Amino acid sequence: MRSLRNFEEFLESGTVKRRSSDRARAKSLIEEAESRLRFLNELIQKIPVSDENANYFVESVYDVLISLIRARLLIDGFNSSGEGSHEAEVAYMRRMGSRKKTQGL
Repeated sequence: MRSLRNFEEFLESGTVKRRSSDRARAKSLIEEAESRLRFLNELIQKIPVSDENANYFVESVYDVLISLIRARLLIDGFNSSGEGSHEAEVAYMRRMGSRKKTQGL
């Protein structure tokens, strides 16, 4: 299994491009993530997580997280597209976590 490239490699390859911040699109993604999370919480109240349905819940949580990561990318002035864009988004999440650790947050 190959290791995940760092975010800067995706910038260099052109998978991620710098752009002006798009707060309106980011807001839309955040609202979508919040809506998905509300739905997921309602679903969990009605249908408890079990071995048979756990993967569906994990997929729903993933959708919430990836929407929030994409929103942060847009706020910070980045856009990922094309082959490898998903991997770039995950690398950006890792980068955000590293920054919080070094800033003592």
